[in-house]
Amino acid sequence: MVYLHQNDNKDCNTFATDTMTNPDLVEFLNNSVLFWSCSKNLPEGYKVFNALKAKRCPFLGVIVYKNSRMTLVSKIEGPISPAELMLQLSGLIAEHEHDLIAARHDKEQRSQTQLLRKQQDEAYLESLNADREKQRKKQEEELAKRRAFELEQRQKEEEIARENVNFFQFL
Repeated sequence: MVYLHQNDNKDCNTFATDTMTNPDLVEFLNNSVLFWSCSKNLPEGYKVFNALKAKRCPFLGVIVYKNSRMTLVSKIEGPISPAELMLQLSGLIAEHEHDLIAARHDKEQRSQTQLLRKQQDEAYLESLNADREKQRKKQEEELAKRRAFELEQRQKEEEIARENVNFFQFL
């Protein structure tokens, strides 16, 4: 729900002090909607006023996530009593509840899909790291075998060289 206020507007000041402070309405809004408000006198409020094609303040716009986008489904312009406002909002909420349920379901499915992807990515990385570790160990073993073989070859060559030296010394 979007509320646009105009500081120098008598209807807005009355609406803000009489309607928006009504305890029943405050409780209803706190339990039913996400509420955003701004003054039309501020640049951001003025942009929203024009974007929602408001004609006067106080302005209340009800926005619902519908068909994969935010959609303005109702405008309430000018003063309104707390009881009438709650009645209209209750009707709008009931009318568009299925859109909200569908949006929540879609969001939940996206969250589940993201969670599954994250788990799959983590499992893949774990497996990849395990494979890399196996490969590293295999390379270390091969290197150790090669060094052992080279050492053995050198020792044989040295022994042959010593035997040759001894043989020639004997002659």
